[in-house]
Amino acid sequence: MDLSPELRAGSSPPSRALYWHYLQCSDQGRTATGAILEGNWKLIEFFEDGHLELYDLKEDPGERLNLAPTLSDRAAEMHAKLVEWRKSVGALPPVPDYNNSVTPDGVPVLLDRAQRLRQTKTGCIAD
Repeated sequence: MDLSPELRAGSSPPSRALYWHYLQCSDQGRTATGAILEGNWKLIEFFEDGHLELYDLKEDPGERLNLAPTLSDRAAEMHAKLVEWRKSVGALPPVPDYNNSVTPDGVPVLLDRAQRLRQTKTGCIAD
């Protein structure tokens, strides 16, 4: 599905909320997140530490100013919609690595779905 016409500068925001659920962590710094795009607003939930980021894409298309601390009611409302959507589609939550791996910053490593499916009862990742 090509959403680019709806997301181009100058076009109206999508007419319905769009949701993302991304569990794939990578060595390029990508972390497991969920997100909702509703009108001009985008909320991102970072699963590793639970923090939220909220952006007004009309005013800040580069997502430089996180408004979640100052617009906490809007962030909470959008987060509730994101959580409800995840429940409605049966999205799997990320789970901690049973080997207690952490990033260099000390943040617990989360497993993506493929890793979780390969994980054995002993807590090791099967090759």
